[in-house]
Amino acid sequence: MFFALVHDNFVIVGPRLWNKLLFEEALQEECDITYTLPTRNDEGTPFIIAPNVMILPIVSLPQPVFNSKIQRLDGPYWVFTDTEAQMSFTVVDLPIEAVKNQLKVVIANNRYTKEVGGIKMTIQGIEVSIDTARGSREIFFDAYNSMEPSETINWKFPECWLTLTIDELGSIVAAGKLHIQTCFDWERDKDQEIDSAQTLQALDAIVLNFE
Repeated sequence: MFFALVHDNFVIVGPRLWNKLLFEEALQEECDITYTLPTRNDEGTPFIIAPNVMILPIVSLPQPVFNSKIQRLDGPYWVFTDTEAQMSFTVVDLPIEAVKNQLKVVIANNRYTKEVGGIKMTIQGIEVSIDTARGSREIFFDAYNSMEPSETINWKFPECWLTLTIDELGSIVAAGKLHIQTCFDWERDKDQEIDSAQTLQALDAIVLNFE
């Protein structure tokens, strides 16, 4: 159970668990009151220490439903009685520019996840996995760049070994390049969609996942 030390209808300590020494110290320093509190308060007993000073158990009212994409909770707001402090929050819209900036971060993260997530290709009738992680995809390009036209190269994929011709390795490089460019084109298009949105509702409608 959480408590609040209330002075002149303002919470000056809390919400926090019961702490005898902390509350007594705050009463002395903030309210100039010396008061002895019990070590425990498991029952949630309120203490009316002075007409304008109280230690009250906190009752959290149900939080309103909100859309975290374009809104946030504001508060807490308080209502005080002789027996409890009621804590509540309200829903407020986020500034449109802040939403745009945050959505662009999400878009960039989703693009990166897709970019480095790899692709599938069918080579010699076998579907194999192509690594597109940064630092790994360059291996295909470097090998292709150094091959002679008639040369073959043994390549270990997660699924199997294949002996690749320069044309087959070139098709892997091209597919990887296309995949990466597609990811960045998607991010650019989404950024433009975000920039052109004029309302929070329009921003909320933007699909953030890479389809």
